[in-house]
Amino acid sequence: MKIEDIVKTIAGFGGAVIGQPASTANMERCIKRLADELCLFLPDDYFVFLGKYNGFAWNGVEFYGTDPEVDQEIHYVVVDVVFATLSLHKYNKVYLERTLIGRSDEEVYVYNMQSFRYEALDIAGHEVIEEWRTFEELFLDVVVPRM
Repeated sequence: MKIEDIVKTIAGFGGAVIGQPASTANMERCIKRLADELCLFLPDDYFVFLGKYNGFAWNGVEFYGTDPEVDQEIHYVVVDVVFATLSLHKYNKVYLERTLIGRSDEEVYVYNMQSFRYEALDIAGHEVIEEWRTFEELFLDVVVPRM
């Protein structure tokens, strides 16, 4: 199974926020802001995801895009990755080497620049619960069980 298959299935369920593809300009602006404001980056495979779905929320899981994604129909906002990361860094210094890419009810999902891995961190204790080499592995492990 691939991310595209999962998103297509979820879109049929309804109630999901699935962002339109991010433009090259939006991705470049996000890359610049992450570098200039936070000295952070995201790997190419996350930008591949953003180039297809610039933000995603469904069944308690969110993945952030280059810009806030607003769904007027269900009155829901998925914040952008830079805003989310800035907010997280103000909250706790343990996250300074990490870019926040999403969350669920009990975890935050980050990219760790030290280990070059995606991680699930416990919201309360901040310890690493699980890690993945690719964003697709993370997405499938987190989203598929909720289907």
